[in-house]
Amino acid sequence: ERTFATNVPKFALRYGPYKDLTLRASYSRSFRAPDARSLFTPVLTETGPVLDPFAPGGSQTVIVDVTTGGAVALGPERTDSYSAGFVFTPRQIPNLTITADYYQLNSKDILVSGTIDFVLSQNAANGSFADRIVRDSAGNLLSVIDTPFNAARKSAEGIDMTAVYEIPTENWGK
Repeated sequence: ERTFATNVPKFALRYGPYKDLTLRASYSRSFRAPDARSLFTPVLTETGPVLDPFAPGGSQTVIVDVTTGGAVALGPERTDSYSAGFVFTPRQIPNLTITADYYQLNSKDILVSGTIDFVLSQNAANGSFADRIVRDSAGNLLSVIDTPFNAARKSAEGIDMTAVYEIPTENWGK
């Protein structure tokens, strides 16, 4: 059984300095809990082939112990969201609305799985993921842990713009 804290605040501001213009901004935090498979799939260690691109003597397929399954220690993915923009409805042009919003999303602790090749290459390049790989003193790969873990980050930003003009009609709606 796992319980995750759900402290996910949201703050928003709206300010209308003029009748035609509304400024707005917001901040929120969200989370995504790991699914049941990532948490509770039984952990198995099986012997099988793995391509080791950094084996002594060059890239080769080797038979190693590969541990797969869930990881009950996983944490939730978290995202901080920021946005700021405006709504403009000019009185001189009835039925026109123009909006623009800048947004930014920053995610951390993203769930990573199915990464044997990535883990091996990063370990060879800079020593990261040393807790997921076992090599003997000669550098031969002995085992790899391929269970999900929280590690990645991602960011996205952009601008949303909209212009809407509603054509008034007498009997056909908007």
